[in-house]
Amino acid sequence: MFFVASAEWQDSWGVAVWEQRMTMRSALSLLVVLGACALPSHHPQKGGESGPRFSGPTMAVSQSQNEESSVVVGEAGSGVANGKQSGVTQVAAAKRAAAKKLVKLPRPELPVTPEVQRELRRFTEKDRAFIETSVRSREKYYDDIRAVFRKEGVPEELVNVAAIESRFIPNALSPRGALGMWQFIRSTAQVYGLKTGRRGDERLDPVRSATAAARHLKDLYRSFGDWFLALAAYNAGLGSVTRALSRSDVADFWSLARAGKLRRETADYVPRFIAVTLIIKDLEKYGFEKAPTGIG
Repeated sequence: MFFVASAEWQDSWGVAVWEQRMTMRSALSLLVVLGACALPSHHPQKGGESGPRFSGPTMAVSQSQNEESSVVVGEAGSGVANGKQSGVTQVAAAKRAAAKKLVKLPRPELPVTPEVQRELRRFTEKDRAFIETSVRSREKYYDDIRAVFRKEGVPEELVNVAAIESRFIPNALSPRGALGMWQFIRSTAQVYGLKTGRRGDERLDPVRSATAAARHLKDLYRSFGDWFLALAAYNAGLGSVTRALSRSDVADFWSLARAGKLRRETADYVPRFIAVTLIIKDLEKYGFEKAPTGIG
């Protein structure tokens, strides 16, 4: 809703704002003086937080692609308390260091946790159309996308991120402006070399956008050394997951999610990915028609 303020209202509002600003400046000046007296100059500053998509399965909008830092590969969860690394922090650091040395990344585990069981029931009972649409949509592009992921050294299971994001629909558009099968926003797409101009948007290109997605996922994995945290960051953003880790004494996705340290959307994202991957791997087992040869 837009409105036009009268000149008289603007004048009175301007005076009030000026007076408020002067009061705030005086208070801030006093705080600075008191702070300087209370703290010695060598007092160590506390380290700041490091850090800088889908509540429904038909369209995910990754927050990671709305955060500027989501595409920066950093030392996620590398907080140090009182100058000493905790055991959890040391384990996380070792996982990151090992991940950075890998050329071909390990396949993700697919545990059937209570959260995954819930999503399996959802897709085999209430939302069967989601799986049917995803399998049908990806048939045309699957071989090419799988070849891209193999070339980039990213496990084939991660191809199913596109199912969670868009049901493999190459021209999917979210209300927040994320576009394509992998739901990239413009800034993230450009970081990974995709053209997003008016003459052509490569987010709509299934193969080129898949290359960008594989590299983005690879970067996130190397930031955490863990696929579930990487997937959470694809949804919520590198900074969001890093902050959750820094505020916790745990270093795994399930503990963070169960402790309420992640947004519900992100906590649901990983079990949803696992459930969809399990179903697509064995469609008949879950009561769906068998996929065409070479799919699944």
